Amino acid sequence: MKNYILTLACTLVCLFTSIGLSAQQSAKKDLSLIGKWNYEATSAPYGYNQGVIDFVEKDGKLSAKLDIQGNVTQIESFTVKGNTYTCTLYMDGASIDVTILKEGKKLTGKAEVNGDVMPVTFSRAKE
Repeated sequence: MKNYILTLACTLVCLFTSIGLSAQQSAKKDLSLIGKWNYEATSAPYGYNQGVIDFVEKDGKLSAKLDIQGNVTQIESFTVKGNTYTCTLYMDGASIDVTILKEGKKLTGKAEVNGDVMPVTFSRAKE
């Protein structure tokens, strides 16, 4: 009887541990922005209307490199609330407020410059 209880307890501990680890890994994969994404902002001025953003996670912090026709801008940090990521970056003397919304495996967003709001679409870059 003692062996049965010990075996049952060990089995339950292993089961709950594996379920917990599996759930953490699934959540991390589902919420991950990590990697390269193509973006398009059709209402932005020519030259700024498309590019690539490469999201990187280091030491638990999300940052990104924004590549617009070979001009790379580093985004040092994002504010995260649920599935919404926001940041402010500066380009050509203008402050740009960026909001990115993650829904499942898709990203949408907007960029606001001097009161003008421009919708942004994203697609995963093929590597």
